[in-house]
Amino acid sequence: MCIELIEQSIDYKTLNLKIITNLDDFFSLQHQWQQLVVSAPQLSFSVYWEWLSLWWEIYANSDDQLYVVCCYKQQQLIAIAPFYLKNDSLYFIGTGEPEHEEVASEYLDIICAINDGEECAKVIAENINANTAIQHCYFYNFLASSTIAKFCDQVTLKFMKRKVVSGTRYLRSLNTPMKNSKTMLRYQKKFIQLNGQIKPTASLEELELHWQSLIELHQLRWQKNGKPGVFCEEKFIRFHQRFCKIALQKNYLELYVMIIDEKPIAAFYGFRNQQTVSFYQGGFDQTFSPNISPGKLLHFLLIEQFKKGNIAFYDFMKGSQKDSYKEQLCNQSESMYNATLHRKNAYNLLYTLKLLVIKLKEHYK
Repeated sequence: MCIELIEQSIDYKTLNLKIITNLDDFFSLQHQWQQLVVSAPQLSFSVYWEWLSLWWEIYANSDDQLYVVCCYKQQQLIAIAPFYLKNDSLYFIGTGEPEHEEVASEYLDIICAINDGEECAKVIAENINANTAIQHCYFYNFLASSTIAKFCDQVTLKFMKRKVVSGTRYLRSLNTPMKNSKTMLRYQKKFIQLNGQIKPTASLEELELHWQSLIELHQLRWQKNGKPGVFCEEKFIRFHQRFCKIALQKNYLELYVMIIDEKPIAAFYGFRNQQTVSFYQGGFDQTFSPNISPGKLLHFLLIEQFKKGNIAFYDFMKGSQKDSYKEQLCNQSESMYNATLHRKNAYNLLYTLKLLVIKLKEHYK
């Protein structure tokens, strides 16, 4: 479905906006996009060009339409808002796919340096406010400090906003001593006694082998709990197989398999963004007999390994369960949010009130 767009280039005092709506212009941004990400170390791998362009290639529907907002100051690109339109609704590229096959892009944000966030959020919000073809905005799993949070505050002139906590980000600063160091020493001793090995992924041959171990360990754990696991969806697998190869070639893939008695018992799948390693997905053998969690053991050992390198943060990403291993191993946490925005008009007001009534009825059942 092709919806009417407002004018492609809009001037705002000190900033100039350009709206990218076609693939040729989108792909022409690649080099500048990558440079901008480097200048914004607060952002995660989910804003990488490779992640979002690949998501678009695999997940976008034929009637989805790019709506990438580029901010220029004196002809220099200083911000990119990687949006797209699904009918009359605005999403981040990397979100909006069916839940059963979603890649769960977390910390998505407007790509810009921290100092440019306030100004860019304001002018992008003015653009969205002025485009009446956009009736709804849906943003998921962002942080309170993000530029998209500032944007959501700015669009309330024309939109009704509902923001809710979606989960908790669990983070470990590697410059802080581990509070459970005795447990760490016990785990290390056990690992040595078992003649364990942690195998990194440094070649395409190792990637193929370790990728298969990751899938098997992940699926076995989830299927044992009566759930299908994410590695049963064709699009999800295709996305990650391709992204892994790119990440390996660009040297930011962090894929490890822990071997004991020549058998894979745990796997870590994540990515490095400057001084942060993010844990995206993993798996472990629940039948492993010694009284020790192989998944937690691998986290402990990798934390110690990363401390010796140029890594400052170990990001467990989103979690929701209290007293989980993420909560136990982290030393910092912060809330993550979802925001739903509906343009202020009679229809959307009635729709919002209807949802509120439904939720109140569910609450008081």
